[in-house]
Amino acid sequence: MAFGSSDGIIFLDRSSIDFDGESDVHLSSIIVKDSSNPSEVKQNTILMPFSKQVNLKWQQNNITVNFSADDFSKADNLQYFYKIDQMDKNWHRASGHSLSFLQLAPGEYTLRVRGKYSWSDRFGKEAIVNVRISPPIWFSTAALVLYALIFCVLCFLIARAIIIRRMDKAAIND
Repeated sequence: MAFGSSDGIIFLDRSSIDFDGESDVHLSSIIVKDSSNPSEVKQNTILMPFSKQVNLKWQQNNITVNFSADDFSKADNLQYFYKIDQMDKNWHRASGHSLSFLQLAPGEYTLRVRGKYSWSDRFGKEAIVNVRISPPIWFSTAALVLYALIFCVLCFLIARAIIIRRMDKAAIND
């Protein structure tokens, strides 16, 4: 490469530049929106990297994850990629510095974000956060056990009523 300056022409050998082409990604915040009342905007911000595990209630299933690289000087050439382990096997290219996920079902998710420069094939250290969205109380394990117990009791009572009715009919016919 050649550059012109007031001192003349400067020749630069690209191979002499020690640049590994990697940039580590860091999560800066997670914005959590409450979906129980869409007309009212409730929003909580969880600042990162204070936690690698985020626990949310079932109605807090709309999240936006903000991230950045540790090198801002070449930010225009940095490409971000993400995947959620439980949903994707392939990496997807992010279109900016944030990702939004709407109406996530209750469950556990592992979000991975990594970056690389457009001229490099090497990825920097990825940022990882685990997000757990609890099920609503009526879908909790205790509630499901209670529903099964109620169903069994109802089946028992119906079967008992049928047997008693048949026994009464048999007694009347005798």
